[in-house]
Amino acid sequence: MDYIIYGDLKIRDMEKEDAKIIYNTYLSYNWHPVLEPEEGPYGGQKIPEIVDLCVFFDKHNLGI
Repeated sequence: MDYIIYGDLKIRDMEKEDAKIIYNTYLSYNWHPVLEPEEGPYGGQKIPEIVDLCVFFDKHNLGI
């Protein structure tokens, strides 16, 4: 796997196991993912949708 190093930040490709960690962290903030949007370009197609992008609270001020 290739990494991109930027100062102290190491970025890598997402791995399958990461999805569960990200999903559980998202839910721990009491946020609710849009897994089956009813409107927009993917409405009614059972395709998950990115509504917004965020940096988890414990990762704030780390250069992300």
